[in-house]
Amino acid sequence: MSEVYGTTELTGVGCVTPHGSSAPTALGSPLPGTEMALGEDGEILFRGDHVADRYWETRDVAASTTRGEWYPTGDYGEFDAEGRLHRADGS
Repeated sequence: MSEVYGTTELTGVGCVTPHGSSAPTALGSPLPGTEMALGEDGEILFRGDHVADRYWETRDVAASTTRGEWYPTGDYGEFDAEGRLHRADGS
């Protein structure tokens, strides 16, 4: 079993914590082709070719849900001393 983190706009999964990880509460590593960063306020951001550019029958989602090339998740995080990303609320 592995922990995954993502949203619908990330086509479901943005990163995965592998089974047996020494940091089970970390959000994990981004999937191939995915970049993950923190905004100035600590908001978790993603970008990649799989980030949705539209919803069913709606063509202009990218303009309203992204900031430039980055998709802001609405979740906030912080990196630990080993560089692993955790949600700011500890989950």
